[in-house]
Amino acid sequence: MKSVVRSGSPRKGGSTALMAEAFAKGAEGKGHEVQIQDVAHMDIRGCMGRRWCYSHGGRCIQRDDMERVLKAMTAYLKWEDMGIVLASDMTEKGSMAQSPALAEAEALDGRS
Repeated sequence: MKSVVRSGSPRKGGSTALMAEAFAKGAEGKGHEVQIQDVAHMDIRGCMGRRWCYSHGGRCIQRDDMERVLKAMTAYLKWEDMGIVLASDMTEKGSMAQSPALAEAEALDGRS
């Protein structure tokens, strides 16, 4: 099985990043291939609602790191044997900003 771990930890070496690394190490020990994506430090913006993607083959008008995330995911994973692990810091106000932006971008037809 191949898995992508998306770490949303704003602190490099923080508890969320350490948990993502521990998961990856454990999965690799069981024979799985794992790729960690440090999405907290990527430029990923939410949908602007312009629908430009609808008339441009699904490409987003924004040129951010979401293109890199999706490209790596489609090249790395087969839908039959994939796993996606989301690791995000949680505070009293919710998850960090990159996690909702990433989820929104993936949910839209044009970006995924």
